[in-house]
Amino acid sequence: MSYADALARISQIQSLFGTNTTRPASQSPSTTPSTSNGVDAAANPSSAGFQAALSAALQGANGTTSSALKDALKALGQGGATASSSASISTLSSSSTPATSSTGADVAGLANAPTTRAEAISRSQQFAGTPTALTPVQLKGVLARQGFSGEGLHVAWALAMRESGGQPGAIGHVNPNGTRDHGLFQVNDIHLGHSLDPAVMYDPDSNAAAAFKMSSHGTNFGAWGIGTSGWAGHLMRTMPTTYAQLNAAYQKWYDRYPG
Repeated sequence: MSYADALARISQIQSLFGTNTTRPASQSPSTTPSTSNGVDAAANPSSAGFQAALSAALQGANGTTSSALKDALKALGQGGATASSSASISTLSSSSTPATSSTGADVAGLANAPTTRAEAISRSQQFAGTPTALTPVQLKGVLARQGFSGEGLHVAWALAMRESGGQPGAIGHVNPNGTRDHGLFQVNDIHLGHSLDPAVMYDPDSNAAAAFKMSSHGTNFGAWGIGTSGWAGHLMRTMPTTYAQLNAAYQKWYDRYPG
């Protein structure tokens, strides 16, 4: 699950229970759900009902909570609402504290893009579900050779770090609609088969190439909640606080770009 999906899911649950942790001060209080005794659940966001619903929605089959969700919960002040155990990197992606290669050096074998589909498939299988992360400079190089340049390269790098922590093999939790997100840019299942070949989705070059295509050659990142068009614009209008938090997480990485 990507950081964006984490924030969106939490906000949906908060809306359901009438909690106000993400409601801007200028907005009127929620008029939907009250507790059985007539008290707005927003008055007690730590209520058993809210805690149970949040935990059930955010935990995976293995009973753990993803790093992305933990980060989102912390940003929203709901860090105590979920299980405290760490998530397995084999099924979850990280958004704030990326894993790094054990040596701190570039991941071997990625000096060049794969030249055949078979090679890309092999790389995808190599990375799938592992905590291996590209170094910041190595990630920048992969993105550049897939077409990103200038400001688009800067933005793409920050997004890849926000979405996966630079981990090619990051696999997201199951989303509310039953889909998953995959790889460096947490590309959703709905894009597999036309924007991204599922056989190569964990190959860093292939995933970056899909993101380049989905972002109109590095000019429109609305699909990741950046800017004002597409999904980003919808999020900005309907969930302004979530939109701001999502962009703040992105900005943190944008400021760390290895120029």
